Amino acid sequence: WEQPLNQRLATAMALQWVNAPPYRLVDRFRHTQQALRDGLMHVSFESLDVREMRWAVPNYGSAKDFQFLLDDRQTLLRDYLGAHGGVRYVSNNVYGVSCQDGWNYVGPWAHVYGNGTGNRPFPAHRQMGGVCGTVSTYGSAAAQVHGIPSTAIGQPGHCAYVVRVGREWPVGNSVTWPSDASVPGWEGTNYPTMNSLYEPVNQDRERFMKAARLGWLAQLQLERAKGQVRILPGLRYSVYTAGVGAPLPDFSKLKADKTGTCNAIDLAAVLPSPASNFGVVWEGQIETSGTGPLRVGIQSDDSSRLLIDGKPVVAASCNRQELEVTLPPGRHDLRVEFCQGDGGLNLQVTMESALIPTATDWMKTYELAITAQPSNYGTWLEYIKVLEPLKDVSPKTWLTLARGASRHLAVCNESGWAVVMRCLNKVLPGMTPAERVEVLVACNRELRQDKWYKMVGFPYEGILSWQADAIGDPVLAVKFMGNLLAIHHSPKPDGNWIFGNVLSWGANRFAGKPATGPAHAAVMAAFFQGQGEAVDKNLLTTTVQTGIRKASESGDIVSFRLWSDMAAK
Repeated sequence: WEQPLNQRLATAMALQWVNAPPYRLVDRFRHTQQALRDGLMHVSFESLDVREMRWAVPNYGSAKDFQFLLDDRQTLLRDYLGAHGGVRYVSNNVYGVSCQDGWNYVGPWAHVYGNGTGNRPFPAHRQMGGVCGTVSTYGSAAAQVHGIPSTAIGQPGHCAYVVRVGREWPVGNSVTWPSDASVPGWEGTNYPTMNSLYEPVNQDRERFMKAARLGWLAQLQLERAKGQVRILPGLRYSVYTAGVGAPLPDFSKLKADKTGTCNAIDLAAVLPSPASNFGVVWEGQIETSGTGPLRVGIQSDDSSRLLIDGKPVVAASCNRQELEVTLPPGRHDLRVEFCQGDGGLNLQVTMESALIPTATDWMKTYELAITAQPSNYGTWLEYIKVLEPLKDVSPKTWLTLARGASRHLAVCNESGWAVVMRCLNKVLPGMTPAERVEVLVACNRELRQDKWYKMVGFPYEGILSWQADAIGDPVLAVKFMGNLLAIHHSPKPDGNWIFGNVLSWGANRFAGKPATGPAHAAVMAAFFQGQGEAVDKNLLTTTVQTGIRKASESGDIVSFRLWSDMAAK
């Protein structure tokens, strides 16, 4: 256990094991150590840190599966992208049973090959083949078992897998680019961010650790800023049964039938018999810390009230009431009064931290963390998730964050929009449609394809539709599309992925509809005229033909004439 490698391996496996049997975790740990001693692990394994090792040890399959994979294939790192070829792609076994039937497919050979865990009998499938799920899982497991970070991923209607090679995660057994991979990367993003940003950020250790430490400091400052409260042990309670009904009486004029001490305000623990026409008073102290406000609440049937330092704070009568209070740190006197007539019986007292105050050092520290590594999506996300529940975050703060994210995360378009959308969702509803267009245009100017680390496509149409919906004015949304064409156009539009998406999205959303079709035709005419002699004639021809057809099919006379005039010119 004193060896750093064993410490990293044990930590990574424990974090990744989730609900698998604990004994198997210990067995797999020892098995991996033995594979390392036997020289069966890839040469890079010993240099992996805990984060990397979490991807590099499979947590499924039996010991027989594990050893089989160790012995079955050893190759160069990048060649594991072709490891899936070790399992033949075949849907049915010799008995005509589909691979999709799970156990029935491999059952006849289980006594020879074993059944693994979760119907992943690698030795059996190596002999009998399988469909894309089996093929890709084998390819990924073949890499993982030798200590190479890998994971199976989803593609629409297909299963593929990725292998970590340097600073990227290229795809094996792919039929289309994986845009919806569910992998242990960053929340709110998928494969495009993982392949182009996840490793550059994590492998830049100096900046990454500086950002992480500042994030930890911000969390500490955040906790200290919150108001904290606890009821101290040794509460004194008094139970009254004479002269008590549904309304709260003046308990100072009554004589208690029963007294005692307790550590919590628990009505069930002090109920008299019969439990009607009685009252209870609890007296003691609370201890508070932090500078933030507290939310004090009380709910009762029948009546109740709560006093702090002798002053009434909140009262209820067959309902719930709560109030925010700010108390100096230290000890304060607490008194809770309750009375019950007939019928329903209930008392709940809550004292907890209210929303976090924003005018404190933790916000500045988060901003320093972002400055330390501006492309660290994880830091951006952590800061925004803390801000989102708060009520007093100004619109200016959300706008500043959105603009900063669009600038610093432009290296990976998907991650940039993931942050920008969360920020703008807080501020756009309070703007006019024209103001929304201005903000969105500014973000698009930053989030351009020519700023990416690497071109990786993703479902961009959803981003465009979100922007058009957020504008809230269909005609302004069409004009906004014209701005996007100008921003994202390049001398080679056929190689500009964003431009192509904007073009097709605009045609699908706006063309052929009387409310937006004419404006769309006018925007496209202005765009093509602006290109002058440099216009792409094939693109122009296709666009005009599509516009004429859609206008004709929808009976949009105005758009039909506009497109026909374009064709004539």
